[in-house]
Amino acid sequence: MADRQGSMTGLTEEEAIEFNKWMIRGTIIYIIFAIAAHYFVWAWQPWFANDPGNFGLLETVTNTAQTLLS
Repeated sequence: MADRQGSMTGLTEEEAIEFNKWMIRGTIIYIIFAIAAHYFVWAWQPWFANDPGNFGLLETVTNTAQTLLS
């Protein structure tokens, strides 16, 4: 218990290293899922489409802004 008094978290150095390892792994997994989700949504409906029949995010935002400001 004496080695825990100097720590703000109350963790030993080994526990802190293990927690950091799992935190980094979790963050990497989260980022991979986020990238995959963004890719699949973009494949379904591109955000910046130049095709006149396919309104992307840029056109949608522009149309919404024009409607609100008029």
